[in-house]
Amino acid sequence: MNAQKLSDQRALPNGVMLNAYPDSIGGQLSNAVSLLKRPECHGAFSLFYLLPTFFNSDLDRGFSIIDYELNGDLVSPKDLEDLD
Repeated sequence: MNAQKLSDQRALPNGVMLNAYPDSIGGQLSNAVSLLKRPECHGAFSLFYLLPTFFNSDLDRGFSIIDYELNGDLVSPKDLEDLD
C-alpha cells in the first residue's frame, strides 16, 4: 500500500467530536449509544471519543487503569459493536 493511501485511511473526519465518559449520558454506555442513534443526532458528531472509564480503574475516572477487562457496570462488548 502506498503512503498516500495509508495516510488517507488514517485521516480523521472534520467536524464536532463528542467526548464522554461511558456513564456520563445515562448510567452506561448503552444509554449514550441509544442517544447517538436517535434521528435528531444523526450527523451531529463526526467522532465519538470514549474516555477510559469503561475499563476497571481506581478513583480517578478511568485514567489509572488497574485491569484492562471491560467494566461490566458501564459497558458491554455489544455496546462497543453498536457504535458502528
